[in-house]
Amino acid sequence: MDTLHISSIRNLINSCLISLSTTAINRCIETTALGRVGSSDASVIISTETIWAAFFSSVLLHDEFGLNDYAGGALIVLACAALSLKPSDFKFAFGDANDAVE
Repeated sequence: MDTLHISSIRNLINSCLISLSTTAINRCIETTALGRVGSSDASVIISTETIWAAFFSSVLLHDEFGLNDYAGGALIVLACAALSLKPSDFKFAFGDANDAVE
């Protein structure tokens, strides 16, 4: 009994150390890389992290998605696309701001 208990504690400690070390390594690499790109590029990269995580969980773990997952992914992609546009690209929807002043 004691051997099983010690083994499970070791497994827990090892799992915690692996999780913490990989998270720390990832954060250091990500912070360094994001410091070298522009702010708009960095926001797109950070925003799409959840999509990449879902993609790899689907491919590697055969995870299945529901309608809410697809809708959330579509909203993330649309938000990233909106970030790449200029304010003048939205004139068709909101009109020209200078017209409202006059």
